[in-house]
Amino acid sequence: MIDIFLETGKKTTPEYRFVDDFVGKFLGVDPLEYKIECVDGKDNLQRAVNKFLDNTIPE
Repeated sequence: MIDIFLETGKKTTPEYRFVDDFVGKFLGVDPLEYKIECVDGKDNLQRAVNKFLDNTIPE
């Protein structure tokens, strides 16, 4: 599963739609293979730190 994190707060924003269309249609990635996470602003990145860590490959 590919997790994509966006600064936006809603799935209805142009940024979300652009990334979803770009990954799904232009790159041809199956929608079941990626998930777009809305972080709701740069100030909320700290709340998403566990999601980042879950998606990090340990060295």
